[in-house]
Amino acid sequence: MSTVFNTTKGIVMRNYLFILAVFGLSAGSPAGLSAVAWGQDGFFKTKVGEIDFYCVKDAADEIDNAVFAGDPEVVAKMAPKGKTPLDYNTFLVAKGNTAVLIDTGNGGNLLDNLGKTGISPEKIDAVLLSHSHGDHVGGLLKNGERVFPKAVVWIAPKELVFWNKSHPDQVEACRKAYGAFKEIVPDEKTAILLPEITAVDLEGHTPGHTGFMIASQDQKLLVIADLIHSEVIQLPHPEICAKYDQDREKSAEIRRDTLRRAAVERIPVAGSHIPGTGIRNVAVQGDGFIRSGTTVQ
Repeated sequence: MSTVFNTTKGIVMRNYLFILAVFGLSAGSPAGLSAVAWGQDGFFKTKVGEIDFYCVKDAADEIDNAVFAGDPEVVAKMAPKGKTPLDYNTFLVAKGNTAVLIDTGNGGNLLDNLGKTGISPEKIDAVLLSHSHGDHVGGLLKNGERVFPKAVVWIAPKELVFWNKSHPDQVEACRKAYGAFKEIVPDEKTAILLPEITAVDLEGHTPGHTGFMIASQDQKLLVIADLIHSEVIQLPHPEICAKYDQDREKSAEIRRDTLRRAAVERIPVAGSHIPGTGIRNVAVQGDGFIRSGTTVQ
């Protein structure tokens, strides 16, 4: 089996077809989306109506069961090896001459993989920040200089307050490099640069944690950022939170509500830490959810 992703750890999906067979999946496109294309060097591309949508890898790793706050017996049952796969994804939205990057990783393989999509850092018009944790904002600067020369940085007001309290020096360095930030309005109505992009309030993981709805023609895709850290654990048990979640009660509630909406409305979700393509279809099963349809894993 050839390499599907070339990440910082050289992850090779040798058993890809076997895994699909085990989970009853097939190598097709997410429901409602156009035919997909695998990038051989750290990215995945699909179409959402007229939008080109990319999952661009920054890194790949594993997450330890100890990171999760919940019944340890339940966590161990879902992840008996004590760890589950965790990728570090960014997302690229492109239409015509406009390119929008959602999050920046933490200085891993993003720039190399972004270049392989044909869209270089110099072509990025805007960076939308889902939240201010290091693995999402850490790729904004390199040696104190802006990585995306013409980009404007967008962030939700609540998240900016949170970021400024936790890492004021980093905020100041980014402001110095990029200029004033633009305000994200997470009302799923106010367009961000392109009419096809709006923001969704996913508060809980952080005070201003933000998702992004990509809607074009009759198709949608929802970027859920850090709503899920381990799909193996948190799809069947959305009540289980990562210890990183600032407000665990709210985080669990918004995870359940958002995944239920995605299942009912058949909206594929793209997660910052979902392995492989980063995109999943979900369906309701009991009190939780399962992967559904023909999503390429």
